[in-house]
Amino acid sequence: MMTLRRIFGAPFAWLFGIVVWCRNWMFDRGWLPVARAAVPVISVGNLAAGGTGKTPFVEWTARFLRQQGVKVGILSRGYGRATTGFRVVLAGATLDVDPVSVGDEPAQLAGTFAEEASAGPSVVIAVDEDRVRGAERLVRDHSVDVIVLDDGFQHRRLARDLDIVLLTADELMRGDALLPAGNRRESMRALRRAGALVVTRCATAEVFDAARRRIDGTAAPLFGVRTEVHAIRRAAPPAVCELGKLAREKALLVSGIGDPGSFESTVRGLGVAIAGHERFGDHHHYDDRDIDRVEAAFASRGASVVLTTQKDLVRMSGDRAGRMLQDLPVYVVVIRQEFVTEAAALERMLSKIAVRR
Repeated sequence: MMTLRRIFGAPFAWLFGIVVWCRNWMFDRGWLPVARAAVPVISVGNLAAGGTGKTPFVEWTARFLRQQGVKVGILSRGYGRATTGFRVVLAGATLDVDPVSVGDEPAQLAGTFAEEASAGPSVVIAVDEDRVRGAERLVRDHSVDVIVLDDGFQHRRLARDLDIVLLTADELMRGDALLPAGNRRESMRALRRAGALVVTRCATAEVFDAARRRIDGTAAPLFGVRTEVHAIRRAAPPAVCELGKLAREKALLVSGIGDPGSFESTVRGLGVAIAGHERFGDHHHYDDRDIDRVEAAFASRGASVVLTTQKDLVRMSGDRAGRMLQDLPVYVVVIRQEFVTEAAALERMLSKIAVRR
């Protein structure tokens, strides 16, 4: 059944599609300039406007490359930040996890890799709305060996050695339309530019097999991943919680992400009863009124714990949020990507790129 959004947004989606097609046509024919960085560039992107599990896959990609002994630079535009220009988020002793300054996803990645600083070669994270300039600065100022471009599929001014495109299994099964009728920034035809496709949120190999049948017109290899809970951590004071202990709790969920339903599914998979879900917009920054709303919901719904995401925690800043994190039992669900298909082919592709540095 078509929604009102699809019906009334269809004419605008058609116009949007024409603009996107013309832009890609000019890039394909060399009419728009493309710059090449001095090191290999790997893009992790998607067709949809958010909500595909891109951040944990960027994390997986950077971690794998670091295991190959290379210095990795992660470059993001820093969506939603109040600053502009090139800005370092993580580099050695430099650590900026203020989401207002750098964006919530780079801040989350910086916090994760700062904790793993001793696990191998360093990871440098930077933001710049001009990806070409950002890549040049990462190479010149920080001597990175390879760049992972966060959300780079549509940013074609910077050449890349590999385009990894993520699609959710649900997105493929239900279908979608271009903005503003749907959530896609490009049509499925754009997948012809991809070097590898990853279907996310595949609970089982069977889900992946069903979703992959909806993809055609590309020779790119396909891989499937699912979201796995890596750890549950107390927000303040920081502490690791045993997963089994949460099964006895009644949780209030708090999230401002692209696909809040996936967060609910993850929590249910832990066997945790859900007392309610306070949903905020994607990339939402929590102010004092939002914190009041969370505390009121916690009291009125009989919850015993608050569960939130890594992205949301970095956006809960300020004195008011700090007091809530101390007063309430707030826990963060830390997730990782786990392959439901054989990952060796993708690992070989990444390894070859790392060797060419």
